[in-house]
Amino acid sequence: MRKKINIYEKALIGVVLLLLLLFAWTMYSKPEDPNVANANTSAEKSKKETEQNDLHPENIPFTMPRWSLGTILSISSNTKKAALLVEGEKIDAGLGQKLHFARKQNEQKNQAGIANERKQAAGSDNNKATEQTAEQKIVYLTFDDGPFANSTGILKLLQKYNAEATFFMLAPNIKKYPDAVKQMVDDGHAVGMHGVTHDVKQIYQSPQTVVDEMLAGQSEIEALTGVKTNLIRVPYGSKPHMKDHYLDAVNQAGFKMWDWNLDSLDWKYRNEEYVNKVIHDQETAQKDELVILLHEKETTLAHLEQLLKYYSENGYEMKKITESMPPVQF
Repeated sequence: MRKKINIYEKALIGVVLLLLLLFAWTMYSKPEDPNVANANTSAEKSKKETEQNDLHPENIPFTMPRWSLGTILSISSNTKKAALLVEGEKIDAGLGQKLHFARKQNEQKNQAGIANERKQAAGSDNNKATEQTAEQKIVYLTFDDGPFANSTGILKLLQKYNAEATFFMLAPNIKKYPDAVKQMVDDGHAVGMHGVTHDVKQIYQSPQTVVDEMLAGQSEIEALTGVKTNLIRVPYGSKPHMKDHYLDAVNQAGFKMWDWNLDSLDWKYRNEEYVNKVIHDQETAQKDELVILLHEKETTLAHLEQLLKYYSENGYEMKKITESMPPVQF
């Protein structure tokens, strides 16, 4: 007797058959190339999207590109190259700046060198001028005890040799020869006082007697010429009579007291011997500027031109004393 098949067994058999059919279909059917299928699908999809985008371009979505590892590496390499190129340009630019700076420095050095050469040249000229000034020889001729009748003769010789001088005069003689005093000032010479008495016992009685005699001569000169001079020379020189308190007195009175550093001895020699003595002392003196003591005497005038000629021919400048100069004193 046959056994009945229930519903569950039928279902199981159906499943098995279905699986067998699927297997057989798979084995005997030619599968479609997936790449072709994908290409066809993509083409159809792209065609549809293009048609839609042509109709509605505003609906085109923005999508970021997908970078492959090779693309990333390539971009990185190119970026490095670009960076190197930029850095190279920076290096070139920096080098250019350095070269420009170096050229600038060279130009400045050249200009500084030119300026220095000009300065040295100018300095050389100044040194030459200084040497010429240093080599300039000056002598100060001073005449005491006048004026006298022969003063005009002395003034003529001084003018002939373009020489300046300083005259220290006694008050009585100023009154006696006023025209000579005026001519001294008119000719550009310096004038000063030598006192009144020329007597040691009288003028050096006290500091005040010295001041008073100088004040007397000062007022006489000012009355004649309008010049108020403070230049003085005391009789026989400041030593030994002008003690410290005497010096204080004349200084407080505003006077500038002068001695000398070369005595011509024209008061002793009655001939040209005094000229020889002055020339000898002049040539052997260790002083740059000499203040020479002379007197307004007839014998002095007789040989004065010989002395003036010597100074003129030997390049000496004969100048007058001024109140701004530091006085020569014993």
